[in-house]
Amino acid sequence: MKYAVHYNGDSRDLCVTHFNENNGIPAFIREAHNRAECLFYNEIPEEIILPWISVYEIDFNKPAITTNHKRLIRRMLRELRVRRNQALTTLDAEQMKCSGDEPTLERIYDVKQRLRDLPESINPDVIRTVDDAMLVNPPLLTTYMYEI
Repeated sequence: MKYAVHYNGDSRDLCVTHFNENNGIPAFIREAHNRAECLFYNEIPEEIILPWISVYEIDFNKPAITTNHKRLIRRMLRELRVRRNQALTTLDAEQMKCSGDEPTLERIYDVKQRLRDLPESINPDVIRTVDDAMLVNPPLLTTYMYEI
């Protein structure tokens, strides 16, 4: 069994495809290799975290798989916003329950604003790897219910 790390046609999305060498190299991998857009491995490279494959690219000068920092930050912020939006939805429901309780409503408004500001509070310069991005977990995302 071999693994090919290659670009998927015109989309420029990176893919990992496994194939059995005894059956020959699949045509689309051979085409990627002919375009110099493919690297072969005996196992999936350790540096690739498959759910985050969209942040990687092939540096053919080395040749090696590298992380595209802009894609990494974009993906990390997208993940953060999903979690933030889930918290905002939960707080919307709490807000409906607290109708008339002004002190609680004010705390909810405050927490919701802090949640909205979360993406801008992340310093992208300290995030260099997928592991760094996966560790981004602002405490507010887990403590927001205790703050209302």
